[in-house]
Amino acid sequence: MPHFHLALQSGSETTLKAMRRRYTALEFLRAAERIRAVVPHAAITTDVIVGFPGETSDDFAATSALCREARFARVHCFPYSVRSKTAAARMTGQLSNETKKERMRELLALGEELSIAFRRFHAGSMRPVLWESRRAHAASGQRPTANGPQWFGHTDNYIAVYTSGSELLNRVTPVQLGEVYHDGVWGRIPGEAV
Repeated sequence: MPHFHLALQSGSETTLKAMRRRYTALEFLRAAERIRAVVPHAAITTDVIVGFPGETSDDFAATSALCREARFARVHCFPYSVRSKTAAARMTGQLSNETKKERMRELLALGEELSIAFRRFHAGSMRPVLWESRRAHAASGQRPTANGPQWFGHTDNYIAVYTSGSELLNRVTPVQLGEVYHDGVWGRIPGEAV
């Protein structure tokens, strides 16, 4: 499956060193570029920790900039939380919960922006979708489902897809990806009325 999950943790060289990571931000970015050169439609997702002890606003800005440059399909972000008996718990420069919450809000907003851009990039393309579940009719904000039940699944590159149609559970079908819809896109199965 063309989906790669690479745990970034931070885009700041200073923070990566404090975390004792064995890679640099530049090495991480080059790895993402190598993946895209070979598999242009690949989803690259990541984990980021915000508010690590000593993280400055410049460090956080470096993380945001690297996320934008890497064009992640999804960013999973977590606030740093103190774990007793760890080296990080004894570090100076512990950040306030308010600072961590604000940085989380900013990074979550950036992650959503990047996710939407990734989904829009694939609009019009055909991708295989594994249909995982049937959804209820007429939920708030849902597209009309007059042509059968609504189904939910994922493409091979981890885009959530919704459609209406006949029985699809546990099937893999080709789907033409369409507009952004909820946390994914609306899809059309060739030969199915939409």
